[in-house]
Amino acid sequence: MPCQSQLLRLRDSRRTLHHIFRHVVTYSPQQLRHESTTPATESAPATESARLENARLKARLAALKRLDKHINPDDLSATLEAHRDANRASVIRRVQSSRSDPDVVRPSFLDTRPPVRLDRDSEQPENETREKKEKKDKAPLAVFSKLASNGPNEADDPAAFQLRSLKRAAEATQRQATLEWQQKYNEGQYQRWVDFLTKHEDPSQPLPEYRNEDRAAFFTVLRRAFTIIREEQVKRSTTRFVDDLAPNGFLSHYGFAQPIVHGLKGYHGSEPWRRRPKGSNKQYSIRSWLNTEIKAFAEWMEMTPAEKAARERLSGILIDLVQQARPGLEAEIFGSQSTGLTMPNSDIDIRLTDPAYSKAKYEGDPEDKAAKSTWAAEQSALRKVRMISHLRIIQSLLAKHEDFDQIEINDSAYFPLVIAVHKPTGLKVQIVSTKPTWAARRATEKYLAELPLLKGLFLLMKTTLNLRNLSDPWFGGVGSYTLFMMCVAALKDGNQRDKQKMKSPAISLLYFLDYWSKFDTHREALSIDPFLKFRKKSIPNFDEREARRTDSSLWARHRIAIPSTYKPWMLHLQDPADPYNDLGRSALAIKDIQATFKQLYHDLLWEIEDPKRKQETTPLLKNFVGNSERYFDEMRIPVDLWGSQFVEKNAEVEGQGEVEGEDVADVEAASRDVSEEASWDSEDAVATLRYMHDLSGSKQNV
Repeated sequence: MPCQSQLLRLRDSRRTLHHIFRHVVTYSPQQLRHESTTPATESAPATESARLENARLKARLAALKRLDKHINPDDLSATLEAHRDANRASVIRRVQSSRSDPDVVRPSFLDTRPPVRLDRDSEQPENETREKKEKKDKAPLAVFSKLASNGPNEADDPAAFQLRSLKRAAEATQRQATLEWQQKYNEGQYQRWVDFLTKHEDPSQPLPEYRNEDRAAFFTVLRRAFTIIREEQVKRSTTRFVDDLAPNGFLSHYGFAQPIVHGLKGYHGSEPWRRRPKGSNKQYSIRSWLNTEIKAFAEWMEMTPAEKAARERLSGILIDLVQQARPGLEAEIFGSQSTGLTMPNSDIDIRLTDPAYSKAKYEGDPEDKAAKSTWAAEQSALRKVRMISHLRIIQSLLAKHEDFDQIEINDSAYFPLVIAVHKPTGLKVQIVSTKPTWAARRATEKYLAELPLLKGLFLLMKTTLNLRNLSDPWFGGVGSYTLFMMCVAALKDGNQRDKQKMKSPAISLLYFLDYWSKFDTHREALSIDPFLKFRKKSIPNFDEREARRTDSSLWARHRIAIPSTYKPWMLHLQDPADPYNDLGRSALAIKDIQATFKQLYHDLLWEIEDPKRKQETTPLLKNFVGNSERYFDEMRIPVDLWGSQFVEKNAEVEGQGEVEGEDVADVEAASRDVSEEASWDSEDAVATLRYMHDLSGSKQNV
């Protein structure tokens, strides 16, 4: 037990050094600064000096009184612990009553200390905040925003539209600065991927330099980096982060709105889809004008009878070659040509099957999952080897045919295929050994019959992405089938919200752009049939695990809902034809696609609100498809010229089988079809002459 003399010395030292305020442990930092920096001036009145001296004396006595309460003459350790507690309590500061919580209990000694006198007025921070707010409100952008919001809201008011134009110009300047920073960030990420591939890729392949415009190379390098990471994850049998190989966020990047590719040349005349409703400018709205252009574009993109005949003839030639290679092989047309969604640049897709090869049955232990999976992998490998041997024979037959060129075989793909080019038409052909596609074809036909606006919307958006290099899945874009289901999802969501409004092509286009530009691919996944959004998560709860025992579609959604470890931004879209198929698994450029949709949506709304837009001659679809009619004519004219010879033969064959008892209505309908075909032929003839004239002019210039 400590002696009394030590405790007395401790207390006497406190009394002796009471004029040094840092030894008074219950004083706050504000009081110490005030007492040390604000001495009493000699010019102060005597009453004020006496009052201050009295306040100091009272503060010292109160502090010594509290100090005596913490001294235990019989236990030095208890005294030291009490002093420590007092020191900790002294750090607590008094909070203004207007900002404090009435339910919080505070130490009682905080209420007995003298009031704290600050060096500046307590209302000064609020004044500073008010000044900052007023300064912010006086900024040019804030002034424009306030004037535009408080002004008249009528779209036809030129003054209101001019104010919104000023606001838009100011916002564009800020967005440009943000885009420059995002480009620098992407450049840094690209350099990290290049260093990663240089270190880990074997064998090493050449890497292009970074260019923000070359998005195909950007996503190709990203895919190569992810392939290495994925292989490492498979080796470790884990889906967690491979932190020692690549940290989290290694593949993150920013998306940009992509413009139409450079070099597209149009004709000197107007575009074929540049049409307006009948009447003067005051008699129709811009939305009805947009409806007319979308319908005209869809009609122009439809295949002519000569193009249809050319594609049918070429498909028949390919099917005959397959049967020559192996008499037992079967070939069928699949893809856009089988669903009626053919575009001028669509390939001829032939599916190759071998009915003689039947799947062997597994005769091992059904409970041994490892052995069963090994057997299935061996059977799949044997099946692929056999189909590759068939494709090599077909490749040799195509090489001997005089009408085919640039023949290649890709046996390393998941589905091996042979690629070639038909020289008379320039069409690309593919013979693929893939799984049956009848379910996807049936789903496509179902939605085309269910949604009348679907086909025109798909043709327009397919062309829009194609002209921006965003339609090739190998370079990060979305394929035709994926884009088709994206159109289906947007129209289904619009019909659920308000079916009465989704009755025009213009509204369907605006809703599609707005829907997919706002879709949160980081947190949400999407199912078409049944149509619903569901959260991305790795582990379902107990109720969901029990429910999926009897619901295979729910089990498939849980698999699709698992977010990608290094690619959390990927689109997860469940295929209605195959619930376990994720249609967005290859869309690395989904950020670019969404940014493009967002810009197109705002630009189109801006043109709809512009009161002077009707006075311009350019079409409303200029931001979507540009002046691309010559680009498509260069592909369509050779096909049309080669297929025109088969149209007459088909007509002769069809004319031989006359049907007795034809109605008058059928005869009139046939005459209308003939007149429509004649109009198509006349338009194609004019386009052909125009194209040949341009070619002759270019040769003379050379």
